[in-house]
Amino acid sequence: MALVQTAAVATPVATTFIRDVETRIAKKNGYTRNEGREFRKRAWWERFNEWGGKGKNLQSCVRGHYESGHYVSATILREQRALEKAQPTQGSLSIWDSYKNNAQLQDRMQRQDYVRTRMDLLHDQGNARRAAAVAKGVMGFCEMTSAPTGFTYRMVKNLFMHKMAENRPSHKVLTALLSLPIGMLSTFITGLARTDTRAALGKVGNQILISFAAFSAMFGLTSTVSAWVSQGFMRNIDLKPEHKTAIEKEMTNTLRKINKLILHFQGKPDGRLLLARAMNRYVGSEFRGAKVQTHKKDQMPVLIERLEAALEPETCPEAIDRNLVKTQQIIGDYLGEVPEPPSNAGVWQNYQYRKALRCRESHFATLAGLVEHGDIQLGTINNSPDGKSKVNQDADLKKSAQDSRTWMEGKAQDLNTIILKSLIAPAESIDRIIGTHWARTLRYWTNPDYEKIHKAKLADPKRAPHNATKGEYMSQNIHQYGPITRALIITSDTLHAINYNFVLAVNGSTSRLFNFGFRMLQNFGTSSPASRTVCSSFGRCAGGAAVSALYACGIPAVDKIAAQTGSPFHSSVPTGDSKLSILSTGTVMSGIGLLALAALGVAKLSASLGGWNGNVLPNRPNVSRGEKLKVI
Repeated sequence: MALVQTAAVATPVATTFIRDVETRIAKKNGYTRNEGREFRKRAWWERFNEWGGKGKNLQSCVRGHYESGHYVSATILREQRALEKAQPTQGSLSIWDSYKNNAQLQDRMQRQDYVRTRMDLLHDQGNARRAAAVAKGVMGFCEMTSAPTGFTYRMVKNLFMHKMAENRPSHKVLTALLSLPIGMLSTFITGLARTDTRAALGKVGNQILISFAAFSAMFGLTSTVSAWVSQGFMRNIDLKPEHKTAIEKEMTNTLRKINKLILHFQGKPDGRLLLARAMNRYVGSEFRGAKVQTHKKDQMPVLIERLEAALEPETCPEAIDRNLVKTQQIIGDYLGEVPEPPSNAGVWQNYQYRKALRCRESHFATLAGLVEHGDIQLGTINNSPDGKSKVNQDADLKKSAQDSRTWMEGKAQDLNTIILKSLIAPAESIDRIIGTHWARTLRYWTNPDYEKIHKAKLADPKRAPHNATKGEYMSQNIHQYGPITRALIITSDTLHAINYNFVLAVNGSTSRLFNFGFRMLQNFGTSSPASRTVCSSFGRCAGGAAVSALYACGIPAVDKIAAQTGSPFHSSVPTGDSKLSILSTGTVMSGIGLLALAALGVAKLSASLGGWNGNVLPNRPNVSRGEKLKVI
């Protein structure tokens, strides 16, 4: 007897689900939606700019939320199917009858990724719950101290200009002009102080950057240790009836979406090709079947082939229910094909068995990740046109994934809206006196549909001549411009992406490398899936320590070498009685930001002088360079 017999318990699938899944699968293959069902290959600079914005703690939490749920679902499907096959005549058997003694299921449910976003599961484990809460809370402080310049910048931006896309000229201006005073705040304070206190303040100011990185490393280490302490206190999780219902509903939602995905891509060669490629990054060659297309070397994973062969068109509710049962059985059989070791097996043999189980579970998690992911449920995190993280607008994940930094940034955005709304009434009085339209502008900025209205204006072909010299429109419609203007737009956007995603987030970028290394090491050396949240904390610890060492030892070493060799290079320049570091985050950001602004200004000038071709049709691939469209 399958766990779920009907789709009635599932949450209704959103009307935009298929379109969102198409976009996600295409995105994993380096394509982007062109028009309708057509997808084009993205340029290198588009992929680079997007890659630079990944790896934030919030993204790790959201990805861990879905991924850990998929691993729990995989274990339940396998164990339930094994029960059904072992005793086929007893249809009432359920995994819930023995889940507390099931070591594999308990291992998946005890992952920090799973319990940290579902803290109610630890209702009877006070110490484990408190330690996990400390790990989550301290990570928020780690995020704030890891990038003081970035955190202050985003707070100022959200408070005064939060309805602003990242590729708008106003954002680039803000990045270039606001970074220097924020990044060099200690230097400016030293310059304004009395002469007899400048020396003391200068000594303190020189250590501020090192201190922030060191505090970030300390908070990252505290979060990691707290997570390990939570794991140490963890006992077998005892589920309440509502927990079991919620887990079953979550699993049913996933299977329902997988079925819609498989049925939608049937009979679509390009769609099946992109689906196979998206899966085959994590599915070895021994788990693949026939070729997707005769002239391609890509093979479809066996799991997908079995689902395609078994599922029927969902023309009625009964067919949907039958497909749900089939999917549970097929996935359960696939995950249970790993032969169990004998009862007298040694440690190594048991380890190999658990590794093989996790390998197959990762295939299901990869498939489920195509239909349930932060890019689909929340939008592209931290990249919404109004600059506001989508997670702050999602009721289900707001409490579980939000840390103190994102909470404060969200409150700054809310305060911005309150301030703007309070100015509408005075603006109306001013408008009546001098004939301006400030009240109308403020209502437009505070309109809940501002994002949709703004997008519609940019997409309106009739407004194309008016939008042709706007930075946001130029970035989104680069194919409408000549080669010189295109090169300038790409230069401006790439410099801004480097500035915003790497220089502003130097600690975060360094932490990403360690985070990735720790996840690879854990996946290679252990039989359990790596915890994204714990690896993110550990990465912050190592990254903060590395940045502290860089500023504490690296920059003084550069100055010492320059002095010994007589080089004219110096890491700081005198500003009165104090010094301004040219290698600080604020100074470097201002320099790169000014270059990005200069490139954008020349691009606007070029567009106004004839660099805009007036081609308002969708971007077409360059066939002469082998670029082709994919039609899903």
